[in-house]
Amino acid sequence: MRTIVALSSLSLAAVVLGHAPANSATPQRGLELVTIVSDERLEDIKISADDRLMVTHDRGFAPRLWDLATMRIIAVLQGHPGWVRSIDMPEDADRLLTRSDDMVRIWNTRTGLPLGTWSNDSKDPITRSAISPDGTTIAVGTEAGRVLVAKIGDLKLRELGKHADMVSAMAFDASGKLLVTGGSDNKTVLWDLATGTQKTKFAGHKERVAWVEMSRDGRDILTTGFDGTARLWDAATGVQRFSWAHVVGEKGFHTNTLMAALLVDKDQSAVAVCGKDGTINLHSRKDGSVVRVLAGYKMPVREIRRTRDGMRLATHASYDMPEPSSGLADPLKLWDVATGKEFPFERFSITIGPTAGEFAADGSGFWIGYSDGSLRKHVLRDGSIQSVTLGATQTLAAAFQVSPQGAIFAAQPVSWLAPIGARYFVDPANPSLSRVHYSTSAFYSDT
Repeated sequence: MRTIVALSSLSLAAVVLGHAPANSATPQRGLELVTIVSDERLEDIKISADDRLMVTHDRGFAPRLWDLATMRIIAVLQGHPGWVRSIDMPEDADRLLTRSDDMVRIWNTRTGLPLGTWSNDSKDPITRSAISPDGTTIAVGTEAGRVLVAKIGDLKLRELGKHADMVSAMAFDASGKLLVTGGSDNKTVLWDLATGTQKTKFAGHKERVAWVEMSRDGRDILTTGFDGTARLWDAATGVQRFSWAHVVGEKGFHTNTLMAALLVDKDQSAVAVCGKDGTINLHSRKDGSVVRVLAGYKMPVREIRRTRDGMRLATHASYDMPEPSSGLADPLKLWDVATGKEFPFERFSITIGPTAGEFAADGSGFWIGYSDGSLRKHVLRDGSIQSVTLGATQTLAAAFQVSPQGAIFAAQPVSWLAPIGARYFVDPANPSLSRVHYSTSAFYSDT
């Protein structure tokens, strides 16, 4: 006997087929429908260090954990009471960290299950979080300026100290033994986790410190502020080595947008700094001079990403009028840092623009989430598209299982006027009877 569930009144997070016996206290096995691509506009993409996993993050919805080999969803990372603001994936690909205003959760990426949860006092919302490269330590910053750390095993957060205002930036060093934080008090602090004390303070920004990064060799700290400057500091002394003008566009004020100056090139020997005229200058970390210029924009860059080795960049610029002759209609560019040249890749209609992107861990390609909900991997070697996931959205009237062991199918689509909670991704080639990916799950039911 097949079970039919109407989707028009159900939430986007999950749909469960089947039911438990009345008054049953034992969890029953069921089938949970999950989408085979992500929901509409993507805000962020993260790729694991082994190129095995991807996390996609949509506005207001639970993040989704993907298996890149099969392009199937492993898990929907649910459980936050509010919007998930950010996702952090350490070099240890078996764990990841999600953050909302009042909770952080650590996840096992092999099972899709939470390893631990820490809930905060709602009167002091969580504003930043980070996870160490080895995945053993987390750090949390709050609106009141508190800086807290904990080991994954017990999640007993201890307070290292405070900024005078909200914590607005946070990053571990390569060893996981030091933590850099920036605040709305315009200050940056380097913390020693072994002693729980401040190691160095850095002062000079005139507005909020928005991004922080420590060089792999531990010698320098790079900060980017809302005062329109990027500054390189001596990590040991706190002395400012260089300061450059750096544009932070409007989109840079959003949590998931990376608009920081970045350490790039071989051995992080250069700093990528974005100018008002759209140029990206690569400054020597040794003497501050310009060693290379990435030119091609006429408007300021509004987001920037890099490969793990710092040898490739992806940039997205603002544009006002999408006229090809103006040079403004090609906002997304992929760069070879060593040569300053662009990588070719296939562009799409400007009406289906990119909303999120991230490099593959090995730097061979760039994953892009588009405004129609699709995900595509662009191969940097030749510009081809290696992987395309289904991108069309359809609203489903019902779903049914042919047999206990059979496939689950989605039935005839209904009106686009149906509630947004009814929207699921299906195969556009045969929308009247489309296969939907599913996974087993335990659930309770009192009906």
